[in-house]
Amino acid sequence: MNLISISAFDKAGLITTFGGGQGVIHKKDGKIVLAGRGEKGMYVVDVIENEEVGRNVPDNPLAMSSLSNPTSLEQWHRRLTHCSPSTIQEMANKNLVDGLIITGEELRGKCEDCILGRQTRRPFDNATDKTHGPLELVSFDLWGPSRVPSVGGKLYFMPIINAGTSYKDGAYLSDKADDSTIPAFDVFRARAESMTGCRVRRLRTDRAFDSGAWEDYCRQHSIVHEFSAPYSSAQNGLAERAIRTTINDVRTLLRDSGLTHSFWAEAAAFSIHIQNLIPSRHHPDKVPLESFTGKRQNVSRLRVFGSKCWVKIPTVNGGQVTGGSKLDNRGVECLLLGYASGNGNYKVQDITTRRVFVSCDVIFEEGHPHRTSPNMGETIHLFDTLDVTMLDDNVLGDHSTDAQLPFQW
Repeated sequence: MNLISISAFDKAGLITTFGGGQGVIHKKDGKIVLAGRGEKGMYVVDVIENEEVGRNVPDNPLAMSSLSNPTSLEQWHRRLTHCSPSTIQEMANKNLVDGLIITGEELRGKCEDCILGRQTRRPFDNATDKTHGPLELVSFDLWGPSRVPSVGGKLYFMPIINAGTSYKDGAYLSDKADDSTIPAFDVFRARAESMTGCRVRRLRTDRAFDSGAWEDYCRQHSIVHEFSAPYSSAQNGLAERAIRTTINDVRTLLRDSGLTHSFWAEAAAFSIHIQNLIPSRHHPDKVPLESFTGKRQNVSRLRVFGSKCWVKIPTVNGGQVTGGSKLDNRGVECLLLGYASGNGNYKVQDITTRRVFVSCDVIFEEGHPHRTSPNMGETIHLFDTLDVTMLDDNVLGDHSTDAQLPFQW
């Protein structure tokens, strides 16, 4: 083990800050030089052997200055789908994820996008049993049809929630028939069982899914299918609250980004991805994705939904794959629509051709928050911790209690 001298960095004109279980050394312009995590009274920086330089160099995601520059609380609020600022600060203080480096915690005024996107509130549903293990109880419900089809032509959104970890997934369908909803759930089941090593044991829905096809499916996979009582949506409160939370996020994200309602499915998928990285009220000490997979999560690559970005055009043998000449632009202007599987991959849309593709070579311009005047008087409660039963005033569609959808859109 090698020790790092903080005084040496101080003499070199660098700034060292400690907090939230992390130690960060950065330049005066904010660019991170080195970062480590708190461990047994010390701050540890992981290193690997770098073949190019033939020596050990930092290999901690926090030390990746291209992704991990200290970011204001206002901007983290936008990156985390307008999550409560107090929750973000608590995540940093408890060191629940890697890469959450906050600078400038002062909030000027109130977030206009949250005020307009989250102002409706509904009653609380029943409590959740915290003793459930992964996939012991899974719940889902359906939202739709949307008055505006998604970019991919989908009309329905089905959130799927694991009660034991608060982990969520989503499916997006053109219709709500059994031959659409069952394959959608089966995709989730197969992937979730592979991720956790556990098996789905109980499934809770309303009576809209009390059909012969669902009965056969559950019998085939040894799943106990439970139903909520008629007109008792609170009995399926996990799914109901997931719908409300996600659609509130969708309204807020679309307003913040300026994108049209046809991007509701992309915004919903973005919201669910972030919800899995934020601790829930029922599981405040660990983020859902870590509880579900057993792997610690890093949020340094997160960016604001709908951000303007520039994506490098891939080259092969010195030539662009698009067929452009060596004097053409080396990148294209895009919008961020989401995250793709793999390390550091983003789902983007070319603003000229409207083509959607995946890239890891992206430069972002996240823009500025929409804030009210700092002296705005009335306190508006936007981040209540109460679960809710049903949606209200849906700007995109009506809440239906029967149907679901698959993972692509």
